[in-house]
Amino acid sequence: MRPAFVGKDNRELRDFLPPKIFDSHLHLFDRSCLVSTYQCLPRSVFGKFGGVFPLEQCLRYAHALLPEQEYHLNSLAMASYNSDFDASAVYSGSISDNRRFFAMALVSPHDTAEAVIRRVEALHSSATSLTLISWIGKTSMMSPFTTCYP
Repeated sequence: MRPAFVGKDNRELRDFLPPKIFDSHLHLFDRSCLVSTYQCLPRSVFGKFGGVFPLEQCLRYAHALLPEQEYHLNSLAMASYNSDFDASAVYSGSISDNRRFFAMALVSPHDTAEAVIRRVEALHSSATSLTLISWIGKTSMMSPFTTCYP
């Protein structure tokens, strides 16, 4: 899939930006992060990206938009009822190098201490540091994900 902005003249934007960009909040996930019954409806923002948004796809888009900038990021998986939080921690840890790419684990207020520890360990097994984000399971907090149902 080709981003709509490719081919546009972004010189004014590129000249304004510093040589390094840090995106502090980015949702990255592949199919392994989702429950097996996941189906992304066309109205979902992620439907525009094939229902997933992995690191490789993000980097292609970043390079297409800003080829002269070095892109760094802090990511977390999709926080929704369609997400497997344990698998998301494994994926997030696998793409984190804690130099250019950082990752956070998804944690629900309903999780047991054991579940939190399991996710921290999964994230930490690949990454050398960790950050946790607390997810509040309110529909209003999940927009635009509310259009994705199992």
